[in-house]
Amino acid sequence: MNALRTLLTLALLAPTPLLAAELPTCDFRLNPAERELWVLTMSPGAELFTVFGHNGLYLRDPRADIDEVYNFGAYETNDPNLLEGFLAGTQLYTSDTRSFHSMLAMYSHEERTVVAQKLDLPPAAAQRLVDALRVAIDPEHADYRYHWALANCSTKVRDLIAAALEGPFVSTTPNPEFTQRGEVLRHMASLPWVELGVDFIMAKGADEPLSEWDATFLPANLRDAMAKATFEGRPIVSTTCLVYRGRFDDAPAHAPERTATLWALGLSLGVLILLLAFWPNVATRALLAAILATYGLVGGALSAVSLWLWAGSKLEVFWQNSKLFFVNPGAVGLFVLATGVLFGSRWATKWARLWALGLLGVACAGLLVTTFGVQERFAFFGLFAPPLLAFVKALPSFSKAKG
Repeated sequence: MNALRTLLTLALLAPTPLLAAELPTCDFRLNPAERELWVLTMSPGAELFTVFGHNGLYLRDPRADIDEVYNFGAYETNDPNLLEGFLAGTQLYTSDTRSFHSMLAMYSHEERTVVAQKLDLPPAAAQRLVDALRVAIDPEHADYRYHWALANCSTKVRDLIAAALEGPFVSTTPNPEFTQRGEVLRHMASLPWVELGVDFIMAKGADEPLSEWDATFLPANLRDAMAKATFEGRPIVSTTCLVYRGRFDDAPAHAPERTATLWALGLSLGVLILLLAFWPNVATRALLAAILATYGLVGGALSAVSLWLWAGSKLEVFWQNSKLFFVNPGAVGLFVLATGVLFGSRWATKWARLWALGLLGVACAGLLVTTFGVQERFAFFGLFAPPLLAFVKALPSFSKAKG
């Protein structure tokens, strides 16, 4: 037993790959003798728009008096439509430069780890990259339409390096190890309710295998891919070092497994609803109405967002979401009828039961027409279907109740 406890403790305390590497500390205090190009990778942070991490290209050229970090992920933080634009694929991002010290001050303030990789490119490729950096921050080219997997800070860095090398530097063959769903959800593990919502709104396109090249839309994946990449037989990275050790490090290696949790939540809520039916009175009716209203509001809102993204987003990952069988905007009908249930209306109670029965029928039909047992679909069926079945069973008891 003690041995098992020791093994579990060691597993929980095991460092991430970045920590295990025991990287040497970077020393950027002295000017280099020659031009240097570095890729800086910043770990995920605590806020929603920082969970994917960040990166940039750091150019040090004493002959040209340049010491700047090229940043490809700038956006207007006070934009009230930022989240909407992010999900719809219409948000404009821009490219700019900042000093190394201002960059370091910002990320150290946020307690985010920063790792630097020195590029070792052939002279002609290095010059092409420097020339491309100048073009990238030109006002005519700086703005671009953000796409979380195809056009972001990391893909910009990757594509600039690939263009300088005149070709991809990692595999472009699809690998089942990488999917958009898996990569996105593991980075959102620190925000479980947000992760759950994003898991729901992502459709079947999120489960297509990505190549290692595609997976570098995330900064940490690009960092790891460059660490083993070669060009003409030699590594493209000559040095990797630690700029700043923060409180935040890499995202978990895998997305959390939620299937059992979602089924447990759905079944627990269903059992609670059925228990209320054993004591139908004013208090239990009020609790049932509250559960009915919450289910209708949350389910209706979540599915409405998914439907809006399917219809209006430019991001294909939100299209054709089969999970809308399990809960759809019609769930808001339960929210509307909950008031009548609260005040003991037999008409509202009857229609709430029929409405729940209809929603349950759609959910069961969805389970049949989609691939039965597919993890992400089956999990959400377990969350939304058991409460509907419990509503169908419990509501008749309250239509007969007095008071």
